[in-house]
Amino acid sequence: MHKYIRILKKILRGENVTIVPFSREEWDNQFRRGKWDFLLDAPYNVAIISQMLNKLYMDQGSLRVLDIGCGNGALVRELDASIAYTGTDISEVALLQAQRARTSGTFIQSSMENPSGITGEYDVLVFSEVLLYGDYKTILQKHKPFLKNGGLIIVSLYDTWRTKLIWRSVRQQILPQEQVRVMNRRKKVAWDIILGVYK
Repeated sequence: MHKYIRILKKILRGENVTIVPFSREEWDNQFRRGKWDFLLDAPYNVAIISQMLNKLYMDQGSLRVLDIGCGNGALVRELDASIAYTGTDISEVALLQAQRARTSGTFIQSSMENPSGITGEYDVLVFSEVLLYGDYKTILQKHKPFLKNGGLIIVSLYDTWRTKLIWRSVRQQILPQEQVRVMNRRKKVAWDIILGVYK
């Protein structure tokens, strides 16, 4: 009950209740304590995203991927080593963990809402489980210049009341070409994944 009262108070103050913000220090502490280590067991959504990317690589012969909010490297561990991979994250601790997973990638400390240090254009932008940690509309728009003409976007969000609201906004900016719903029935968790293009 207290949770609903807190949410109602935020709404009344005009705050965005779909965003769960953390500072750089909070992210560093969470990765240092191992809070996100469970992601290294390749959750169902990571397996699907890596299959999508590996298939694109096999079809095209080369692939440049920008993984926004890459965390501790759950996705990069599952990708073909020939894929040109760049991962960004606000957490220096997470990036060090990701670099241990794959030394051939490029890892950049960068905020999602104010990306910096990213150069070039990419074939695919990946937003896996990150849009609820910032202003998702801004995040999608600020990364658009890094996508080559005709490039693809992959968005993955686990199913909660917050992400249902975020998906409404995402679908206003992205035209889906493929949609997948993945379920872990044992843990009662579901993810929605879209492969698409900017409108």
